[in-house]
Amino acid sequence: MNNYQQAYTALDRGDWQSALKIAQPLLQKNPNNPDNLFLYAHCQLKRSGVISAIPWLRSATRHSGGARVWHVFGNCLATIGDNDNALDALKRAHALAPDRVDILLDLANLHRQFEHYKNAEQCYVKALNIDPNDANAHLGMATLLHLQRELDAAEPYYQRSLQLADTADARWEYAMQCLLRGDLKNGFTHYDVRVDHFPARASIHSFKLPRWMGESLTDKTILVHAEQGFGDQIMFASLLHEVIQQAKKVIIGVPQALAPLFRRSFAKARIEVLEKPDSNNRVDEILTRHKKINLQTPIGSLPRWLRPTLESFKNRNAYLFADKERSAFFARLLNQRTSGEKIHTIGLVWQGNLQSGLMGKRKSLTLQQLAPLTTVANCRFISLQLKDCDAEINHTAGISVTSLSEHLNNFDDTAALIENLDLIISVDTGVAHLAAALGKPVWTLLWHAADWRYLHQAEQCYWYENMRLFRQTQPGKWHTVVSDVCRELQKQ
Repeated sequence: MNNYQQAYTALDRGDWQSALKIAQPLLQKNPNNPDNLFLYAHCQLKRSGVISAIPWLRSATRHSGGARVWHVFGNCLATIGDNDNALDALKRAHALAPDRVDILLDLANLHRQFEHYKNAEQCYVKALNIDPNDANAHLGMATLLHLQRELDAAEPYYQRSLQLADTADARWEYAMQCLLRGDLKNGFTHYDVRVDHFPARASIHSFKLPRWMGESLTDKTILVHAEQGFGDQIMFASLLHEVIQQAKKVIIGVPQALAPLFRRSFAKARIEVLEKPDSNNRVDEILTRHKKINLQTPIGSLPRWLRPTLESFKNRNAYLFADKERSAFFARLLNQRTSGEKIHTIGLVWQGNLQSGLMGKRKSLTLQQLAPLTTVANCRFISLQLKDCDAEINHTAGISVTSLSEHLNNFDDTAALIENLDLIISVDTGVAHLAAALGKPVWTLLWHAADWRYLHQAEQCYWYENMRLFRQTQPGKWHTVVSDVCRELQKQ
């Protein structure tokens, strides 16, 4: 076994220290050798992460690095969001090794992320021609077709992927397919794969308690704990009253941002503050305080047992309640600003969480894109965005929006303001779910590949009877959505 083999064997078992002891002398002896640079980059990747590895990988590419160098370099660049250069690097890798399926799949996945759907499809087809039994190639093609809402065409690729390798990733992706098609029984069954295989991705806590699997809750105490984002928690909270009715005692763990709202709305349950798992989450403290907990479940697993079909969504009434005193404060504030005029007061949310990367950007608009709304008579618009959007409000021409962000410090404040509005027009954010859960009319603006919870081509959201859906017909094209909203607003 030569030095390179010894080093890579050490890296495979996670021993970067031993690998580095081999790599450093090799690099010192011949600092321009691409193999030495590549090995040293791998050591840095294991030791410190992508940022430390990239300079050494770049050096390796400058010294006649082969396909493997360009491949790893491209993937590292993609990890830090340098997508254009990542794409170039992966193309170089593919040109140097056109028959390597793994390179083709990474290139396809990056094209798919960019919404270069035709390019992505070409890569997947090439990969399947090289290896018709590659499970990841089938899964990639399935996901690509799913994104383009070619659900029937995607189905056989999902099935073949699961036949070849019944992986957690494949089952998760297939859950999205089933749920989007309204097959809730299979969809929510596969959706639970996140609990055992992706708990960190879904921000799921680990409790050393038996997990609820749909059995009777009579005379039982159950802990329901938060997961995922605020919108998910609010949506899944629509099932909490049923759990409270069935169980002897219910403990609900939610972040502080939602705790006051949940304490008011679910008065028969015990609300505990439980932040994300990577923070000071008080798990042990909760278990110590409540010593006789029989069962636990992440909140996103409730619909597997309580909503197995679309028909099981009934009595979709308001289930969250705003603070009355705070609502009265906003009522006075809004009346002061209108001088008693009788007009429709509409809340606006045009921007989602931009820190979530491309997904957050695709779900969002600019305020300027909503300017046509001001052409509708007898409407005034109140921003439900937080303070970080005030500058955009102040500098956007052609639309008048009132910001009350100085009074919006948490979801309880936002709920109180929403109580005074006639309609909420929002992109897919937690505020849209909050408004719908409060029983207010909500018009939700969706990007072309909207989330599973909105079904395929549905005009109403089955989670809320008061939420209408307005969808992009083409990726990134919001003008038709805004035109549809204006037309409907004129009818009010």
